[in-house]
Amino acid sequence: MGREIRIESNKEKKTAIIDSIGARHARIAVNNIAFECELVQRSGSNMVLRVGTRTIMVHEVRRGEYVIGSRVIRVSDRQQDAQNNGSQGKTDKLNAVMPGMVVKILVQEGDEVKHGTPLLVLEAMKMENEVKSPGEGRVKTIRVHTGETVDTGALLVEFE
Repeated sequence: MGREIRIESNKEKKTAIIDSIGARHARIAVNNIAFECELVQRSGSNMVLRVGTRTIMVHEVRRGEYVIGSRVIRVSDRQQDAQNNGSQGKTDKLNAVMPGMVVKILVQEGDEVKHGTPLLVLEAMKMENEVKSPGEGRVKTIRVHTGETVDTGALLVEFE
């Protein structure tokens, strides 16, 4: 089972399942229609995707909001939303919600963090995802290192 996301455009809302099938490839299923997608190029906030025989230009306006042609698309990850919007009090650990490679660690052991504090950057499908604290606490142990590849569910950070 892949990563489940919500897609909103105008008044239309859909759920999609994304399965990574390689460093630059994914299988996407929307309303039981599956297709393969390839990240052809990424430069800053612009991406070129190949979906079937079509080439699509995508511009990331901000995290979770994209312009494709003349449409604004909002994408949210249910697992990440639950993690970010769950208990905003004390937290004891942070697990990866997707597989990827740790490209940057933004905190150190002993740092005090609040809900939403950026902790690390995880690269998945050549896209960098800032992973934020699900609550508040002090960073006890950072369980990953820059350059390390992690699976979904891997323990990233422990809090005290």
